[in-house]
Amino acid sequence: MKNQRLGILFFVLAVCCILSGIKSVSEEGVFFEKKSQTFIDGEPAGPSKILRVWVKGNRLRYENENEKDKYVLILMDKGKTYELDKINKTFKKSLNETDKLKEANERSMVISKRTGRKKKIEKWNCYEVVLDTTIQGKKMKAVCWLSEDIHISSNIMEKIAKFSQMKLMEELAKFSGYPVKMILESTLQGKHVKIISTLTKISKEPIKANFLKVPFDYNEVAP
Repeated sequence: MKNQRLGILFFVLAVCCILSGIKSVSEEGVFFEKKSQTFIDGEPAGPSKILRVWVKGNRLRYENENEKDKYVLILMDKGKTYELDKINKTFKKSLNETDKLKEANERSMVISKRTGRKKKIEKWNCYEVVLDTTIQGKKMKAVCWLSEDIHISSNIMEKIAKFSQMKLMEELAKFSGYPVKMILESTLQGKHVKIISTLTKISKEPIKANFLKVPFDYNEVAP
C-alpha cells in the first residue's frame, strides 16, 4: 500500500510538473506545448509524449498527442477533473487521488535552493532551482529551470499548487519565472524513475468558453 501511494504521488507530481508552466492567464487565454519523457532505470519507458494545454481563468484543457481521441478538463476552482472520450462522446469524473495523499503531504518536507547555475534552453535564458522532498521516508528530487524571459503575469501557478495539494508545487511557486524544463526523480519499488518535461511552445490566444466545458451531448459514465 505504501509503494502504491508513493507511485500515485509521483504520478501527480509528474502531471503537476507538466502543468506548472502556467504562471498566469489573461482573458484571451494561454496555449503551451511540452515534450515529456519517462525513464525507468535509465531506459525510456515508451516513446516521448507531446502534451498540449489550454488555460483560461480557472479552467484547463490537457491533451496528449499519443491519445488524440481523449482529453482532460480540470476545473481548479471546483477541484474537479473530467476525462473525455471524443469517439464515444462520454465523460467521467476522475478519482481525486490527491485527497488520499493529503495527510501524507502535510507530513512532507521540502527544501529548495537556487543554485546560481544558468543556461539557455530552447530560446529562453534559464536559472536552476533544486527542490528536495521527503514523503513517508521516500526522497524525491526536482530540478527546475525557470525563465524570466517569458512575460505572462498572474497567479495560476498558485492555483495549481492549491489544486495539487503538493508542498513541492507551493515551494516552486515562490520563485519567479516560467518552468521551461523540469526533471523529477525518485525510486519506486526498487526502480529509479525520472521524468523530463521541456517547454517547446507558448503563446497567448483566444479560447472559446465551450472549448473548456464538457459538451452538452456527452454522456457521463462511471469512473
